[in-house]
Amino acid sequence: MIGKKIGEGRTAEVYDWSEDTVIKLFYDFVSAEEADREYQMQKLLCEHLPFCAGIYGREMVEGRSGLIYDKVKGSSMTKLLSSSPEKSRDMGKLMAEIHGKIHAVDFKSLP
Repeated sequence: MIGKKIGEGRTAEVYDWSEDTVIKLFYDFVSAEEADREYQMQKLLCEHLPFCAGIYGREMVEGRSGLIYDKVKGSSMTKLLSSSPEKSRDMGKLMAEIHGKIHAVDFKSLP
């Protein structure tokens, strides 16, 4: 059952799904194949990077493709930067490290 909307982006909206999970519901212009590719990529990332949000499955909701993810509790980096701008350098370094680890994962096994 879809709960409260907790976020939105260029390709999807994110809603509460259960106490510990969320559903990322893609907009109509995102194909089922694109949603499936994201699912496969996230599964691969989770195998290599313990800090990634777990992914548990796919759902169709009102004709829209959805992916079930771990609910990550805490503040967004944007909120943290707004409340503590003096930490921007440290947060920038952390984000660069995380991106580096993500880009080091070999996605060649994906279709």
